Amino acid sequence: MMPDSQSGELFTELKRAEEASRRAYAELSAHLAHTPLAVLEWDRDAKIRRWSGLAESMFGWTAAEVLGRSIYDFRFIHEEDVARVGAIVGELVRQAVPGNVCRNRNYHKSGRVVHCLWHNSIHLEADGRIGSVLSLAQDLTEQVGIQEELTLSEERLRTALRFAGMLSWDYDVRRAAISYSQDVREFFHAPDLAPGADLDYGVAHPDDRARIRGEVELAREVRSDFRIEYRGVNPDAEGRSRWYATRGSFVVTSAGDIVRVLGVTADVTEPKRIEHVRAGLDNELREARHLESLGLLAGGIAHDFNNLLTIILGNAGVVKMLVGPDESLDKSLGEIETACQRAADLCSQITAYAGVGRMLATEFDFNDLLRESEESFRVSMGSAIPLALRLDSAPCPVVGESRQLRQAIGNVLVNAAEAMENRVGEIDLSTSRAYFEAAPDGFSPPISPGDYLLVRVADTGCGMPEADRARAFDAFFSTKFAGRGLGLAAVYGIVRSHQGSVRIRSRVGEGTAVELLLPSPTDARMHPELSAAVPHISQNILVVDDDANIRELICSVLEDDGYTVFAAANGLDAETLFDRDPLGFRLAVVDLMMPGISGHELIRRMRVKVDAFPALIVSGYAEREMTPELMRSGPTMVLPKPFRLEQLSAAVKSIIS
Repeated sequence: MMPDSQSGELFTELKRAEEASRRAYAELSAHLAHTPLAVLEWDRDAKIRRWSGLAESMFGWTAAEVLGRSIYDFRFIHEEDVARVGAIVGELVRQAVPGNVCRNRNYHKSGRVVHCLWHNSIHLEADGRIGSVLSLAQDLTEQVGIQEELTLSEERLRTALRFAGMLSWDYDVRRAAISYSQDVREFFHAPDLAPGADLDYGVAHPDDRARIRGEVELAREVRSDFRIEYRGVNPDAEGRSRWYATRGSFVVTSAGDIVRVLGVTADVTEPKRIEHVRAGLDNELREARHLESLGLLAGGIAHDFNNLLTIILGNAGVVKMLVGPDESLDKSLGEIETACQRAADLCSQITAYAGVGRMLATEFDFNDLLRESEESFRVSMGSAIPLALRLDSAPCPVVGESRQLRQAIGNVLVNAAEAMENRVGEIDLSTSRAYFEAAPDGFSPPISPGDYLLVRVADTGCGMPEADRARAFDAFFSTKFAGRGLGLAAVYGIVRSHQGSVRIRSRVGEGTAVELLLPSPTDARMHPELSAAVPHISQNILVVDDDANIRELICSVLEDDGYTVFAAANGLDAETLFDRDPLGFRLAVVDLMMPGISGHELIRRMRVKVDAFPALIVSGYAEREMTPELMRSGPTMVLPKPFRLEQLSAAVKSIIS
């Protein structure tokens, strides 16, 4: 047995040790109470032995509610994380690891989710068994919420950019690395694009990369924002360029060093297409306004000029009748008549170029027109140039003014002959029927789908460079010498006034082909038969023209032909004369362009009072082509100015017969 003194000393020592242990535990508990982490202690059976005050506030349960209970006995671990947490606890119990760190979701007593970061460690007894497990939990719910909101905001931004056809990017200058808000290959339609530091330039068309580099470097030097438009590396399915617009800004340190370049790239292909279409429409509108003003000018000039030519030509005819046969005088008068005819042809070209020269549209077979004109075409081209006609075997009906269409083909043939120079070959003039389901490429002006007559003039001459081909329809443009004439410009105006279109195909050294499209009529006849004229026994003729000299000339010719003539200087005076005795007139000779009421309106009013009243229209310029209503409402004939006296007499006899 141990002496009493030794037993007392041992007991005292144990008391001191117990007190020290109690004091240490109290200090540890005080520290744990003030730690920002929730403290949980549980035994090897997962029963809770310690539940700190912060654990109560973090999870909602009090220590009295959970002490002695297993962590699996109440809804504490999120059901989706139970299996993973069980595996982690199993590692600790098996002493596979001395401790670990994990993240999982827990529940608050109220049912809300608490995101936690757990630091777990084990304490072993002297016999090596687990004495307890200590877990420290950090509440990450707020940080997780912030991160989720940030992620959601970024996703919203990416979605908004994607729907807007935009891509944000961030270029790290120091790392020479660039990051994008979405798949760059998909955005730029470049699946074969290889990633790399040069990726921002690799998405651009090779021909645009040098320009992009230059603009970025210029902006870098002055530390300014930049905006660049460029084509994509790959075209769209139809072979057209994709367009992108990039806006960028430099991030500069206080020392002036550029560390990042931030920017946004937008797909502007559709806006570019709309801009191109709008520009085309604007050009068409400007061209239409230009042609409208040109048409008014050309019409006014042609009207007045043809009136003067009519006076000259008519008086030359009067002189010829008064003097009788005189060889020397007949030669001079013949030269006057020839000069008048050449001047009239020039007026016709001016109005054709302006697209206002067509006076009366009739239906005819275009092949017949070419056959009848073949000899005159050969003369104008020169006998040294072979001309081959390759006409469609079937009839090729068109509706138009045959004289102007003949002139258009003649102008093209003369151009082709000049292009041949001393070359060996021939000029082909061919016709064929064509149907277009969509507007054909290269033709101007644009036309609608449908049936057309294709007239093609092809030569084996010197060909045209692109710059000359682009200007071929400009007035007075020529590669020969200045002031050549209207040429192809008149062709363009004539074809356009017939609702047709024209295209030039040419290569230097390989010849040129000029192709004309003219609408084919859908019916065998475009205009119905004229209404039958009301029988007249009177020889009275009403002459209406605002030019006194022409009016007197017409009256003089008709009076010499035995008619009784009533003259009026304008439509209102003519209507007054007509109203005195509507059935007393056999015919009205009417100018179209007059002050007051026009010739069209005067004829309409006369035919309201006398059905199918005959009318002979004399005009150097038709303000608009003859309307079908006017042609259907009675016998109507057009005599273009200038005209010879015998032509006037023949026209009057023809319409009243």
